[in-house]
Amino acid sequence: MVTAAIDDANVQTPISVYFGLEQGRVADLEAVAEASLAWSSAIKSMLAELEPGLTVEIQIVDGEKGSLWLNTLLTFLESKMEQIARGAERFPRLAALARGLAIIVVATPLQLTAEDIWKAVLHEQPEAASLSQASQDQLKAMFDKAIRDGLAEAQRDKFAGAVSKDDKITAVGVSATTNAPPKLLVQRDQIGSYLQREQVSEDGESTRRRITIMHVTLVSPVLEDTERSWRFRQPGLPEFGAVMKDRGFLAAMASRAVHEELRFGIPMEIEVEFKEKFEGGIWVPVERNVLRVIQPTVDRNELPL
Repeated sequence: MVTAAIDDANVQTPISVYFGLEQGRVADLEAVAEASLAWSSAIKSMLAELEPGLTVEIQIVDGEKGSLWLNTLLTFLESKMEQIARGAERFPRLAALARGLAIIVVATPLQLTAEDIWKAVLHEQPEAASLSQASQDQLKAMFDKAIRDGLAEAQRDKFAGAVSKDDKITAVGVSATTNAPPKLLVQRDQIGSYLQREQVSEDGESTRRRITIMHVTLVSPVLEDTERSWRFRQPGLPEFGAVMKDRGFLAAMASRAVHEELRFGIPMEIEVEFKEKFEGGIWVPVERNVLRVIQPTVDRNELPL
């Protein structure tokens, strides 16, 4: 959650990031940490674009278990003269802007309009309705720019990718309170579909990113604590290489916490990211990454930080 307060020098506002979890299960610390950093980075990037000159600090206050709430604090830093110049509406407008952008980051997979975002902000912050019509119109224009221009798209993609790494996370959302789940929730399957979308690069190339679970046999690992290409095989198919990006699994190997003995033909279940380019009428893989090792199992919550 992001939390807000006001004093003479700063403007602070609270927002909570909600991670819905499967019953009785605990979120993976690495996935939540990566998602939190990407969320924070996206907010800062969009604010820098929409409010030039504004300095913002984001800190984690705490987290709550069950359905995990990540409680954070946004602090907008400005001089007293700047506050006076911007008028009495400055705080509620900034609070509404922060909540709207937080929703946009989490709801990236959804086809939302600026009006949808504004309604979601009003649900969490009814006092925003008392803003002048000019301020409301300005906020809607900012939301529209963030959506239409794809502001902080890389960071928003990273947030979605981090959430997708942990199959215990069922949904995400943002709210100003932890009393109940957010009204606007993004489900796990919606995030997965978004990550597999086709994209067109600046030079006109069609690319896409897709993530799939694969059952493979390990052919050759790299026994170093570094992100290098491992080789795998599926029955009846050629061997393939994929860069081991699961830092938790690598840490478990270093700590001898992998529940498997080194032997021939080790079966593995892995989550693989494919980055592909459309060439000659077909999708051609240009990069493969192992995002997560599902089997062999690792007790990630007991790994050293």
